[in-house]
Amino acid sequence: MALMSRHFSPRAAGPPAARSSAAPHCSSGRVVVVPRRGRVAARITSEAAAERAEGGAAPAPTAAPASLADVPNPASQRGVGCLVGGAAGASIGLSVEPERHFRITRLFPEGLTDPWRFRMAAGARAAPGDFAAAVAAAHCLADGGGADAGPLLGALAASYDPELFEYTPYTRLVLDALWSGADPAGLARQADDFLNLGSARCASTSSDRFGRQPFGAADAGAALRAAPLGVACAAAGRAELEAAVDGWTLFSHPTEEGRDGALAAAAAAAWLAAAPDADAAGPEALLDALEEVVTTDAMRSNLATVKAALSRLGQLPEIPAPSAAAGGFGSWREFWGSEQWGRVVEAHGRLSDRGFATLAPQAVGVALLALALNWRRPQQAVALAAALGGNASTTAALTGAFAGSLHGCGWIPQRWWEALGESEAERAVRDDALDAGLRLPRL
Repeated sequence: MALMSRHFSPRAAGPPAARSSAAPHCSSGRVVVVPRRGRVAARITSEAAAERAEGGAAPAPTAAPASLADVPNPASQRGVGCLVGGAAGASIGLSVEPERHFRITRLFPEGLTDPWRFRMAAGARAAPGDFAAAVAAAHCLADGGGADAGPLLGALAASYDPELFEYTPYTRLVLDALWSGADPAGLARQADDFLNLGSARCASTSSDRFGRQPFGAADAGAALRAAPLGVACAAAGRAELEAAVDGWTLFSHPTEEGRDGALAAAAAAAWLAAAPDADAAGPEALLDALEEVVTTDAMRSNLATVKAALSRLGQLPEIPAPSAAAGGFGSWREFWGSEQWGRVVEAHGRLSDRGFATLAPQAVGVALLALALNWRRPQQAVALAAALGGNASTTAALTGAFAGSLHGCGWIPQRWWEALGESEAERAVRDDALDAGLRLPRL
């Protein structure tokens, strides 16, 4: 913690955005107005300036490869796949969050192939804030910050924008505190104490409502940030990986579950990024490797649940199957009514609490389940994770990040890439994810 206090200076982190508007900001119990700044705000500001300069013409999207499959080299493909795949998963998940699986299958009988057409929640087309923070963390790596906590804290503070992004409650508190210049050494305790004042944690009865989930220092916010860190640490040893994860997570997630979930996410991404391809390494080997890394009973139990589901179900067939001769399911509608879907839901129930995988070991477990059952079908893995519902923006983002760490970025459909450019905030996150992925270093 001393390292964090010594290097952290949020007011000096990143160039201020040249923007006249301001965002409301809470500090010490009062509301003050602070100019919006940070990489995403700066990108949006430059687009607005270009639009004014061109007499109102819409600005062209940020330059990108003609196809994500054209990303230049395998290492860059894994980095881009992790970040853009995670961004797509987060956006798909947010479009159905916080619905439960039984409602999602009724609303999307043909599967989550294009869920952006619908608005199922108030913030359905907002950009997922927790993954935007993960992209900011990846940019810290790409800009040479390494695994040092000081540059990371500054990058997270500069990325915070509650007007543009939809954050989970604890992530919002953490980023707001960093933005205001709070001492990171006491950040987790103070944020947790604040959440304890709310009615959600004081309720005498349990609930399956999204607002009453146990967001806090044990949730999956740090696990999202840890996935791109794992790709960067693909060639590092276990001790180096653990040290990097601790530096990136303990200021916000010092609990055993929060730290172990982040470690599992980083270790999974590192293992997947180091694997030659999906044929050379199977999901069983990944789960065996993670068992050697994790430290908590909760994470070990969830790995065992994923292993049992994989043993029972094997690899899910392609949905929809290209032809009747291919076997499997002719449509997602058919799959929703199958015994296999029932077993997937059963496994998800063991990994989650009333359908929500809020804690870090739960969210990582659900993502590993979706990936393990669709090892060679990354797009299907992301769609399945989102269809399981609950806090789907987190679980589908982790699934997309893991899938991209293994498969690169060629699997991401063009329609997903284009859909991520339909709102200014999502477009900025998408393009920043591409930029950071192209430059993600190997530590």
